[in-house]
Amino acid sequence: KIQNANTLSTFPHQPCLYPYLATRKQRKPTYSSSMNIHPLTATITVLFMTFLMGCSEKNCTQPTGAWTNREGQSLVFNPEGKGLWLTRFGFTYDTVTFSYLIDCKKDPTTIDLKDFNEGTQMGQTLYGIIEMGTDSSFRIRYESGADPSVRPVAFDSDQTVKFFRK
Repeated sequence: KIQNANTLSTFPHQPCLYPYLATRKQRKPTYSSSMNIHPLTATITVLFMTFLMGCSEKNCTQPTGAWTNREGQSLVFNPEGKGLWLTRFGFTYDTVTFSYLIDCKKDPTTIDLKDFNEGTQMGQTLYGIIEMGTDSSFRIRYESGADPSVRPVAFDSDQTVKFFRK
């Protein structure tokens, strides 16, 4: 025995808890004019755009300005590839000039420090890797050698030095 569609069903095994479902018509989904895109086309487009963004060149932030490791070492990077390495001894600083070259196309980003004007690094090149953490810090690891084969391939806790913007 079935009552009116607007009332509850009297079938004990299928009670109609929401009477409007019995009279509701099925509607086809509608799209606005801006949504006349097939779902598969939209999915392919999103995947393609994600792929393109992932393949773009990585952001190459240069560590310009003054930086300190808070343990007596400071580096000053000028935009034209020249720098100063300051080592504090009490109230005085030992200042060494150098040139540097950063290659952001490598992973990790590489840095070469060379052309030291004095000190133990004079005549040598420091082959390193660098990673900008934020605009206020970076970490660097380097090895001295005759060619880039000595360059570290990863950061480690023993040899990596962290610098902070002054």
